[in-house]
Amino acid sequence: MLTLVIGASFVVTAIGVATVAADALGERAVAAAPVVGVIAGVLATALLAIASAAPGRGIGDPGIHPLVALGARGRAMLNGALWGGLIVAGVRFSAPAFEPLPGGATLTAVLLGTGLATGMYRLHRDASAHGAYRTFNLVAMVLASGSVAAMGATGTGAWWELNFSTLGTSDDLAAACFNVAIIAAGAGMVLMAGRLSAGLARVRFGTRRGALTIVRVGISLLGGSLMGVGFVPIDTDTDLHNLFACGSAGAFAVLSLGVQLWARRMPRSLIVISYAFFATEAAAMVLYDRVGLFNLTVFEIVAFSLVVAWLIALLVCTTGDSGADAARTPAAEGAAAPAGRASRIVPVPALLGAAGRFADAAAAVRGDPLFAPAALASSGFAPFAPGRRHPSSSRRPQRGRPADARVEDEPPDGCAARPLAVPALAT
Repeated sequence: MLTLVIGASFVVTAIGVATVAADALGERAVAAAPVVGVIAGVLATALLAIASAAPGRGIGDPGIHPLVALGARGRAMLNGALWGGLIVAGVRFSAPAFEPLPGGATLTAVLLGTGLATGMYRLHRDASAHGAYRTFNLVAMVLASGSVAAMGATGTGAWWELNFSTLGTSDDLAAACFNVAIIAAGAGMVLMAGRLSAGLARVRFGTRRGALTIVRVGISLLGGSLMGVGFVPIDTDTDLHNLFACGSAGAFAVLSLGVQLWARRMPRSLIVISYAFFATEAAAMVLYDRVGLFNLTVFEIVAFSLVVAWLIALLVCTTGDSGADAARTPAAEGAAAPAGRASRIVPVPALLGAAGRFADAAAAVRGDPLFAPAALASSGFAPFAPGRRHPSSSRRPQRGRPADARVEDEPPDGCAARPLAVPALAT
């Protein structure tokens, strides 16, 4: 479902890009732009499906087809290219908003596109084994692709001079793309709050009592606030819309600043990322509100990007790269053996079973008829290969004694061999 929603946004975005590119080529190119956009959008959707396939199965498996025989590295390259293309298209659609920056919109597109493509490539390469990561990658792409599609299709004019939320006020295809994308992304965050924070339940992090619940509630509030932004466009109720926007910003601030309060041994990488992201958002706020380096639209884009990136960092930093879809529970992790070393805990039934088999083998070696090799073989235990002689029968006579002399461990003449009493052992 998420892939189809993203595919529709890809088509709208591709049509917008083709239309902009065709303006300089004449009327015929403009007329063909929708067809070219649809083809490009469908192709991008197919590449996204390949990049999002689970390792070990799916249409992206090596050997399925030469055209899609891609491993983890190839899928990661596709994912990075799609993210880079989205950011470049977004900067192109809102170019005037980036002109005040050094280098203008062109340099901004190159730097942001290259940086995001490289970062998402490395992240997807290392974390694509996680089912939760692959799903949330699609949730984030729903938000990004829907916003970029709205930028390309909007008819509101210079929307970037007002704010990012203006894209949802035009009551047309662009507004539908923007509002539906924000609502879907917010709902995805709410539904995935448990999976995004599941890694914190691991024993090694020392999660404090109640902290896991607070983190999940914070993520749910963040997603719910985004849904409110989509349900209440800014031209419908400005105060309520701004309240939802401030709610998402507040939830992100609590989650990122309180990162060391949630667990005693939080991953150092997540701590650094959390503080760095919050500092970046605070610096962007100062540059917008005090310095006037860029407008509100750029600040909102930065804020949205940091929120999504932090949630991905939370998932990846707390689950590692083992490919587990869910975090191990404290009980399971405490009972598991250390990696690279076999467990020293042997179940009692296994010990009893081993003791019983040892007694059977010892009795067979002593020649007890109850535990003869044939009898043992019929019961499923064969200490000696079929056709081989019993070790006691191949014993050579001792020097200086006749061959028929009784060996010390043989029973005296006239004494019937009695079965060895072995207590019943649980196996």
